[in-house]
Amino acid sequence: MGCPGMSGASPANPSTAMRNVRLPFPAILLLAASLYVLATVRWVPVHRALASLYPPLPPGGGTGLVVVKSANWLFVFEDGRVVRRYDVATGKAPFFTPEGHFTVANKSADPGDPRYGPRWLGLSVPDAADKRGPAGDPRAPAGHKYGIHGTDEPESIGGYHSGGCVRLRNEDVIELYERVEVGMPVEVRR
Repeated sequence: MGCPGMSGASPANPSTAMRNVRLPFPAILLLAASLYVLATVRWVPVHRALASLYPPLPPGGGTGLVVVKSANWLFVFEDGRVVRRYDVATGKAPFFTPEGHFTVANKSADPGDPRYGPRWLGLSVPDAADKRGPAGDPRAPAGHKYGIHGTDEPESIGGYHSGGCVRLRNEDVIELYERVEVGMPVEVRR
């Protein structure tokens, strides 16, 4: 009596048992693929992988906003601490949200267009960073082509759905609007 898949193996001679193990072909492929992955993948410690999602302090000190496009999150920093994280929507192809260091250029409690929701925070994105060209979106409040604003499409939050702006749920942008001052630093990163 022996183990299935072992021919001529006996418990008395374990070396013979290991030499005569027969694996089905799919198991051999799986084993080979696993060994290949283990040999070629660059493993990163979990804390370093998570650190790439968690943003650094905002530019210019301990108060500001950081948008992480890869996670569709907006972090609010006060005195060097994260005090709030919001789920957001960022730009879809070909109008990706520009990356870089900006400031809040203006605020509007009435953006005048329901697509922007109840609040608008204009960003100081220079024309060189604007892939849409100098004209931008003429409907954007106060001439700013990019901003942080609410939405009439709350189901878009968490995805890549905007024309380059950062969208929040309407209740979130109202809360954020109260925390933000004109001139506050904003970092948008991948």
